[in-house]
Formats: sequence, C-alpha cells, structure tokens
Amino acid sequence: MAIKYNVCLQCGAKQAAKIIYGMPTHDVKPKVERGEVVLGGCSLPKSSKDYHCKSCGFEWSREEAVDHAYQKITSIKANVGGFFGNSYEIDWHLPTGEVTHLQWENSRDEEPIRWNTTCVPSINAFQSTNLLRWKRNYQPEEMVLDGTSWSVEIRTEDKVIRKHGSNAYPETWEEFCGLMEQVSGKTFR
Repeated sequence: MAIKYNVCLQCGAKQAAKIIYGMPTHDVKPKVERGEVVLGGCSLPKSSKDYHCKSCGFEWSREEAVDHAYQKITSIKANVGGFFGNSYEIDWHLPTGEVTHLQWENSRDEEPIRWNTTCVPSINAFQSTNLLRWKRNYQPEEMVLDGTSWSVEIRTEDKVIRKHGSNAYPETWEEFCGLMEQVSGKTFR
C-alpha cells in the first residue's frame, strides 16, 4: 500500500495542497493560483507541515501520515515456508490482541500444530520495517523451483493489502520475522 500522504488525516478529503517553504520562484505562482501548493513562509519551522487540506484547513506532515496509516491496520497475517521443512503462519488481530500461530512440519497436507495467545496491540514497532512500503511481489532474478515462499496480508478497516515473494525478500524481512515472533512468542522463519 502506498501511503496516501495527500488524504486529510482529520476529514478524509482527498484534496490536499503541498506546503512549500522558502522564497517562492516565479513558476510557483500558477501552482498557488490553481490550489496545488500553499506557501508556508520563508523560514522552516521546527515542526513543519507538508500538506494543507483545502476542505477543512487541517495541516499535517509526511511522518504524521505514516503514523496514521499504521494505526489503521486491524490485522496482519503472515506465512513463510517451503516444500521441505517447517512452515509457519501467524494471524494477529490488533483490536482484540488475539494471535493464532500455526506450524506445519514438513508438509502443509498434515494438520498444523496450533497455538493461541494474546499480544498487547502495538503496531508502532512495525514502522521500522517499512511494511507498508514493501513492493507487492519479490522474486529472484533467476528462476528457482523450490526454496522458501512467504506472504503477508495487511488488513485495514477498508482494504486488504497483500505482499508476497519466493526466495527473495524485502530488505527488512529479518526484522519483520523477529517482530512476528515477539507477537506470537513462537518461531517464524
């Protein structure tokens, strides 16, 4: 999911203008007149805002938009495994804190070992993994017929975001796996 920086965090309007700071150049005037940008002044304040809502006047920064996007996550379901060896699935429902951990030993054809637990809902640690900025699909440059496949399903109130890969991973994959192990208290690698 691309983080929607230009959607107002207060009213949800999709009509935000980018705030620019510093001495405006001559090419900025038409953008101001069209409402594409708002002038923020010649000096950059310590807590500068990046967007201005044309509907309600609320202003926010890119980081506030990122925080807002992570706070909208209601569940994360992640799978990892291969044809040989163990496979794992963790399903974490943030509103209730319920966590289900499934483990298949050597084959997904067998009944999985199931653990249920609860985890105090805190999505903040996942921001460092850039989970919402991962590509949709990760594949190696060369064709590999076996190995490890993975998938992550992120749910919000209004959408489902899916990421997956086979023998290729986001840069922060190991950190993500470690956080999922903290959530479940069980192995996820």
